[in-house]
Amino acid sequence: DIFRSDDTIYITEPVEGDAVLFGEAITIKTDVHGDVLAIGREITIEGTVLQDIRAVAKRIVVDGVVNGNITVFGGELIIGEKADIFGNVYAAVEFLDARGIVRGDIRAWSDEARVSGMIEGNLNVGEVTSLVVGKDAKIFGDLSYAAVTPFSIRREAVQGDVHFDQKKGSVRGWLSSINWYWEIVGLFATIALALVFIHFFSPRIKSVMIGMVERPWHALLMGLIFIIIIPLAAFLLLVTLIGIPIGLMLLAIWLLMVYLSPALTSLIVGKVFMHGMVKDTKRLKDVSLLY
Repeated sequence: DIFRSDDTIYITEPVEGDAVLFGEAITIKTDVHGDVLAIGREITIEGTVLQDIRAVAKRIVVDGVVNGNITVFGGELIIGEKADIFGNVYAAVEFLDARGIVRGDIRAWSDEARVSGMIEGNLNVGEVTSLVVGKDAKIFGDLSYAAVTPFSIRREAVQGDVHFDQKKGSVRGWLSSINWYWEIVGLFATIALALVFIHFFSPRIKSVMIGMVERPWHALLMGLIFIIIIPLAAFLLLVTLIGIPIGLMLLAIWLLMVYLSPALTSLIVGKVFMHGMVKDTKRLKDVSLLY
């Protein structure tokens, strides 16, 4: 098995077991003999996966052979022209684009769907605002979808039955609403956690903020060192039995600081702004959360 966490992950050597990957851009160009578990912004899998794929990302591209099932959640799933999926596909995405071969079923919860490849099983895209079945598409099972009005679908493209569920009113992009909801929840969670830190560590945070304003280049250098050195040290400790607890603790602290950095940065910017706009110290105490 392999476990990797980095901004950019590029796998070119065969993986004998499972691949557990966390990063911004993840690319697998080789064979994985086990499962693939990946979380990132953009994930591309072009090799052969002998078992299942489970992925969460804004954009997921599968353009290889998959012997098991695919389960994904994110913004976009593209099943490439070279893809050959022997299992089923389960996808909760805003946009589904199936260009390759799926020998099982596709069960999707999507806003938009496009099919130009071959599906040997059933295709169910749920409630959609757009459904396009290309001229080269072939669906051997049933096609099921829900919309306000039926879409124009070539009957010869579907060998099974076409099931249309008519909805009243406009069909909204519910996945987009979910994304917005979690963005708002994440924002308020960050603010709440930052306020807890302010409450318990106010003097230390104040001194750090003063140092960052007075010596910005020194603060930037220390921040870069923190971002790079801490995770490297944590992973080095994790490979040793005695260093696992310390490595996990360092990694947890690093993740917490990275998570809180936008909120703390906004405090610094707000502090500088208020000092420039509000000259009355007493008034600053009234309007500032961290004075």
